Amino acid sequence: MEEELENGIALMDGILQNWANENKGKYHIFFPKCTKENDKDVVLFPIFEENKNGTLNLKVWAKYNLENYSLEDYLDVKNKIILFDKKLINYKKKKFAQFENEYLDLIPCDERNGTVILKDATPDIIFLGSDQIWNPDITHGFDRVYFGDIIVNAPFRAASYAASIGKKNFTEEEKTGFAELIQKVEDVSVREKEAQIMIEQEFGKKVKVVVDPTILAGKMCFESLAKPVPYKKYLLFYSLTGMKESAAMADKVARYCGYELVELSGRRKPYIVPQHTTIYDAGPIDFVSLFYNAEYIVTDSFHGTVFSLLFHKKFISLANKKRGGRITGLLEAVGLIHHCTDRFDREIVLEEIAWDEVDRKIEEMRAESIDYIMRVMGE
Repeated sequence: MEEELENGIALMDGILQNWANENKGKYHIFFPKCTKENDKDVVLFPIFEENKNGTLNLKVWAKYNLENYSLEDYLDVKNKIILFDKKLINYKKKKFAQFENEYLDLIPCDERNGTVILKDATPDIIFLGSDQIWNPDITHGFDRVYFGDIIVNAPFRAASYAASIGKKNFTEEEKTGFAELIQKVEDVSVREKEAQIMIEQEFGKKVKVVVDPTILAGKMCFESLAKPVPYKKYLLFYSLTGMKESAAMADKVARYCGYELVELSGRRKPYIVPQHTTIYDAGPIDFVSLFYNAEYIVTDSFHGTVFSLLFHKKFISLANKKRGGRITGLLEAVGLIHHCTDRFDREIVLEEIAWDEVDRKIEEMRAESIDYIMRVMGE
């Protein structure tokens, strides 16, 4: 097995070197996918080109016929050879770490038996949030830290900001756990109306609906982060659900409008060979920049929808049936619910959106959210 592993790695290095010798630029190779072609086992190696701004784009799938090794041999060493794929993951993590160091003022803390201990801070108020901090499916059961179970040197007040549950119903066991933990949170605010209704009706807590922190921060905050990208007129496709309808819509709109299709992917590697530019390693700055410079957005992501609104982009959003309430709720609030569709409609695709009216409604929601924060802080 070790010999096969060495041969596999040597093969990947050789393929990459041959490609680099024949093409100008800087390239990376990652874990292959195995398939059959004309009843023969073949391996397709993805080769990525590194752009000047540091992003990696899939350039080509290099094909290798399995003559000396069987398909099973390559699958057996998958867990070891996957270290090549980890290069891409680590590259992305590095970008997030750089962003944290440059833009975030983080407080040092320790963790003991699942409880966070703040070392050098004595806050009067701790805001908990946001996103799906109260979704036990994501946090592997309720995380008590997200309900204010934090050790600090002095008493503090716990308040949530734009917390999200991410599901419509709790199991009976989850209801019992949530009922106990939510009592620790003195002021409760959530991101979705359906979460407000659930908590008020089932747990007797008064709840305020506030905007997502990206909306609270506002357009100017993110505009200041945006950088140029190496694409001209392009449609940005950003999907978190993997719905086929989303990819089909992006392709249709891009073709109809005559835009290059650029995909911002959250996956580490493709499940199918993409026929368009796909970015797998975007960091926070890349993410904002790709939305800011796009001509058009197609997304099934809540935050993809938010950035479409903030940056005044023509867009289509597709809502997942199980978790699409965040998208539909936001678009209803700004009067653009017709842009949440899986049906290609030329009038919607080409509509000139009245952004002044959208901005006014967003500003009203922001003002109410700021009022909530100020009230909690006693100002």
